[in-house]
Amino acid sequence: MEYRASTWRGLAPKRITFGWGSGGTTTTAAVDGHAQESDPVARDRTTNKCYTTSQANPGPGVVVYEDDVTETFTMMGIPTVTLEHETSATDYWLAVRLFDRSPNGSITLVTRGVCRVNKTVAPDETCQSFDLFGNGWIFEKDHKVVVEVSQADTPFLRRNNFPSTVSYRSANIKIPVAPDSLRVDFRD
Repeated sequence: MEYRASTWRGLAPKRITFGWGSGGTTTTAAVDGHAQESDPVARDRTTNKCYTTSQANPGPGVVVYEDDVTETFTMMGIPTVTLEHETSATDYWLAVRLFDRSPNGSITLVTRGVCRVNKTVAPDETCQSFDLFGNGWIFEKDHKVVVEVSQADTPFLRRNNFPSTVSYRSANIKIPVAPDSLRVDFRD
């Protein structure tokens, strides 16, 4: 399918927000079960470039949020994640992966992003809110939106030199949505 609009922003004029009022703790010492296989460099050497797994849990030290998709929608563009968190660390990064979980339990990576805090270089950066890389993806009704937060998304990201933990109180993700009226079948 192809989507057409007069401007880039016109492709996704509205947003869907998924939010969670709970949290957990991430750590740089985590063994992130989804990190190794979802590495884009490693995936580039495989036949299936799209990371899909039936391994639902990435392991301890990775925070997972999920919510039901009650109506099919097309993500078009760059999602924004907001993480209300606390840490005593002054140099750390937060990696977020957005997945689509199908009713059979398998999950497919849709997009990801990272934010780095270094209080020495940028004292005002908090990674409270940041953008993921973006994509175009159809989330089907009865699937689930899954957000994973990690500090151990290696080898995609180099492990931080400074060990740390981060505690989360809440999270939300705003996903840009393309209306069906902009969908065009290019084969016509």
